Amino acid sequence: MAQDRDVRAAVRRAGMGAVDCCLGRYAVSGELLPIDVIVRIAAASQVIAMQANVGGMETAGSIISFLARNPDLIDDFLNGKSSPVDWPIGWHEQGCLTWHGQNGKIYSPADVRRHRLIKQMEKGS
Repeated sequence: MAQDRDVRAAVRRAGMGAVDCCLGRYAVSGELLPIDVIVRIAAASQVIAMQANVGGMETAGSIISFLARNPDLIDDFLNGKSSPVDWPIGWHEQGCLTWHGQNGKIYSPADVRRHRLIKQMEKGS
């Protein structure tokens, strides 16, 4: 019960302290709890969103989308060994979830990748 309160406090802080709290518990127990995963994504999203002047919710969705399509990167992300800064340029378009563009349209990452490839091929011909 006390541990639950500590985790809730970490979620409220949702800064790097929350990540350190969860990673510290991981180092002791060797196991990440579901709340640890959520806190790690929320903390990383908050930091990135503040720096990029974008929404943290949208950033969290982009992280989940990218990791779902690149599951080999999940462990490093959760263990603090990598972050979106380390991922390929345009990582937010390399996931599996759709998003709203600034023009209000819904975009599919697969369609965006296909469109980009066609444009590159057209330039090459």
